Amino acid sequence: MGLFLTQHIQAQKNLPMYDMKKTHYGFTVGFSSTNFKLNRNENFYKNDSLQSIYVKPFAGFNLGVLANFHFGEFIDLRLIPSISFAQRNIEYTFKDSSGSVAKIESAYLELPVVFKIKSVRHRNVRFYIVGGFIYSYDLSSNKGADRKPNEAFVAVNSQNIGYQIGCGFDLYFPYFKFSPELKLTNGLNNVLVKDGSLYTNTIDGLFSKILQLNFYFE
Repeated sequence: MGLFLTQHIQAQKNLPMYDMKKTHYGFTVGFSSTNFKLNRNENFYKNDSLQSIYVKPFAGFNLGVLANFHFGEFIDLRLIPSISFAQRNIEYTFKDSSGSVAKIESAYLELPVVFKIKSVRHRNVRFYIVGGFIYSYDLSSNKGADRKPNEAFVAVNSQNIGYQIGCGFDLYFPYFKFSPELKLTNGLNNVLVKDGSLYTNTIDGLFSKILQLNFYFE
């Protein structure tokens, strides 16, 4: 009876040998809310004409491939080269009720390197957390671009480094593994390019802040 029960439980497990592989590969597609953490400086408070500065986040999306390296039952190292599309608007309101918007559009080449810490597998479900670092290069960086007189213009550097934390579930199906994952990325370096204008001199720093919902197929 005990042997029959054990065999029945094992039969319910999809991909029973999957986590024994040293390496495996896959792809990911995801959606994001991209934002900036904006630090104002003393020039903002001393300015007689500017009333407020606000960052408006937008939805974006990303595509990537995955290489997963297995270092034991509960730890993986993951490389996830990706391309990500994002937009953020910096909105300025003046005391005369007028306003201006600086639009920042980005297309990032990204290389996240993260550790994945997994729970014990329960049949076809496994919980995990991730943490690591990401390097990204903005192919659409407007640094060095010409600006028109009186135009609301904010340039950002092309290179960005940040850290990532998140969590998700591994769901084992008969022929593949599907993993929904929620992840937060915070930039570590200031990407603001100072150009001497009102629009940048009132800001001390811009730091990337991205919330992603990714779907992995492995």
